[in-house]
Amino acid sequence: MNVLITNSQELQAYIILRSLRPEAQKIVITEGGDSVGSTGFRGMARYSRFVDARYSVPHFADDWLAGRLEAVNTEAEEAYIRRIEEICRIENIDVIYPSLDPEVYLFAKNKERLVSRGVLSVVPEAHIIRGPWTRR
Repeated sequence: MNVLITNSQELQAYIILRSLRPEAQKIVITEGGDSVGSTGFRGMARYSRFVDARYSVPHFADDWLAGRLEAVNTEAEEAYIRRIEEICRIENIDVIYPSLDPEVYLFAKNKERLVSRGVLSVVPEAHIIRGPWTRR
């Protein structure tokens, strides 16, 4: 299994990395675009010997932080997802483990799109995340 773990700035990314390393053939991480509430620390996963490749991705979380949970990708979200698709193609990724809430939401609403490309995102369905208080 080739795994992509997003947002290497987060401690969760390192925990996922350490947990999956024995099972994964390859582990790739994303970095860039400040984490929510980032202090500038680039994360433990960034420097781990267990990482096979690192890729930068654009920031997209402003819409999520502002409470804009639309069914269609915003420009920033679309740029992020296209970059993820490119990384998955280059690295032959099978599974994506997001490590931060905005990414969980974005991968949920793009879950079928990624599945159609042979990539599983380990997230719930988008309607579960959006809940009854948002537009569908």
